[in-house]
Amino acid sequence: MIHAALASAAADVWEAPPFELTIVLSGDLAASIADREVGFTPERLGGGTVGGKTIPVQRDYSVVEMLVGAPTGDDFDQLEWIHTVLHEYGHVILGRLRAAAGTRPSYPTRDQTLPEMAAIWAFEAADEYRCELLSDHLMKGLQQAGVLSSPDPSATISLELLVQDRYCSTLTHLLDSVVHPGWPDLADSCLDGNIDIVTMFNQLVAETGHLLKMLGYADALERTAGRGRILDHFLEHLGASLYLAPAWDPIVELLESTPFIPTLSEFADVDTRLQSLGQGIVRMWETLGITGYLTAGNRLAVEVEPPLR
Repeated sequence: MIHAALASAAADVWEAPPFELTIVLSGDLAASIADREVGFTPERLGGGTVGGKTIPVQRDYSVVEMLVGAPTGDDFDQLEWIHTVLHEYGHVILGRLRAAAGTRPSYPTRDQTLPEMAAIWAFEAADEYRCELLSDHLMKGLQQAGVLSSPDPSATISLELLVQDRYCSTLTHLLDSVVHPGWPDLADSCLDGNIDIVTMFNQLVAETGHLLKMLGYADALERTAGRGRILDHFLEHLGASLYLAPAWDPIVELLESTPFIPTLSEFADVDTRLQSLGQGIVRMWETLGITGYLTAGNRLAVEVEPPLR
């Protein structure tokens, strides 16, 4: 019933073209995803493991697999599982809209530039924010319709009920352990010859993606709970004020001022603006002393200078 309602909403509300979705319940989710996605690792920066994954069988998301673990545990665990399914459904819709709107980046035939990498991190982090909002909206609607019930009869089913302060505590840890002094120390370690530049750059890019997605999750929670933005709580931390906030704030401002899932007719404009905000991520890397350019052979060459601390 939920699947039929969401498929109808995808077409009627958001104008998404038809798609074929297969939901795969797995007893070993990490292994199932690794079989389909090269280089997948289940662990997430700051702890925790992936709970679900949307994988396009066709690049235009006309055929999609959603992989989730089999539901187990008590009523609260069941709600978390439903939240995961609804969140992943958001990725299906967004992927189909992005492909239909023509803003999904083409398959790379050469090394990506830093702006191209950053554009992808911008929309992937934004999509986590949007999918969290969709799940929160749908869970509340299903509770009102009598389809879902809360373990606490007096409580509304929401992101806040399920997540509590998890994102805030994780971000606190990551700011201290990864971002500052971690990132400038990483650049300095490369300059000192203790780590090669490719390893340093790949680590920085991967951690940037994880941090931005975490901010997407966290700011969706803050919005549904009626609070301010998550980084507003950390602006005395240099990791937030010097690095993350200048890159993330323009993205969340766009998300706050546009529909959390744009219709197909407006998607291209919003997504183009969103991807252009990846320039803020590039500037963050430049603050850390990291720049790059394509050589005549279309290979990415990375350079590092002393970072701004």
